[in-house]
Amino acid sequence: MLKYPQTVHTWMFGDMPMPRIIDHLRYAGAGGVDLSMPLDGPYSPDSLMRDDYRPLLEDAGLPVLSATPLYFSPETDLSGADPGIRKTAVAFTKRAVDAAAFYGCDRMLVSPSWVSNTHKLDKPYAEHWKYAVESVGEAADYAAAKGVVLMIEPINRYRVSLVHTVDEGLRFIRDAGLDNLALVTDIFHMHMEESGGVINALYDAAPKLKCVHIGDSTRKSPGYGVTDWAGILLALRNAGFEGPLAYETAELYFSEGRVAEDGADASVFALRLKNGIAYLNTLMDRLF
Repeated sequence: MLKYPQTVHTWMFGDMPMPRIIDHLRYAGAGGVDLSMPLDGPYSPDSLMRDDYRPLLEDAGLPVLSATPLYFSPETDLSGADPGIRKTAVAFTKRAVDAAAFYGCDRMLVSPSWVSNTHKLDKPYAEHWKYAVESVGEAADYAAAKGVVLMIEPINRYRVSLVHTVDEGLRFIRDAGLDNLALVTDIFHMHMEESGGVINALYDAAPKLKCVHIGDSTRKSPGYGVTDWAGILLALRNAGFEGPLAYETAELYFSEGRVAEDGADASVFALRLKNGIAYLNTLMDRLF
């Protein structure tokens, strides 16, 4: 049976030039990329839609298998109480959809609330939930016309205000009532929030699961912690998951800025990616 393709989030390389990012991913043995898009800067959605990047990725054998807008600032809050903020967040999400479609990518993450360790609710939870459902619904309608599925990511309670578990992600999808909404889970976050355990949550997510974010218990690459990767891989295979697996390995004291600026740091980071990818490939060879 085919092994799951292993991709890498490009945000972890900061503002490093795309050719250098591609060199590191090729060295690591990545099977593709998860294209990360901040609100602005050299890798914003508009900046990424460049004809010269596509052949570079294609020549390196790195398809864009998933995409991730980075909801890292208050103006990207799809659940915000301020209608102006929600409008900005929806417009950002739609531009990211355009960029994903530009690279032939059919699935893209969406976070119903912005990602920060300083987030807070201005109004009752149910009201922010309603705003998020409406905002994501508008973006999902737009994405459907572009052939892109939006994937809700449950994220731990310390980083977002809404949607922390698979069960809440599934409820969000039901409330939105749209066919092109799915789930992306993150093994690191799941260890923190899934009271029934990661394996059971993966089975629950399976009917809607389109991508799985990868990080060990240390949030380093697989093999640098104590996570039961054999159990996780078997559960995914038994549940009918088709991939991809996307590396988001932001370990303690990790800095994407340092990876971008320090060649030695980038080399160590790429080596850990390489080791993790080889580790999971070896496990899949034995299990599948």
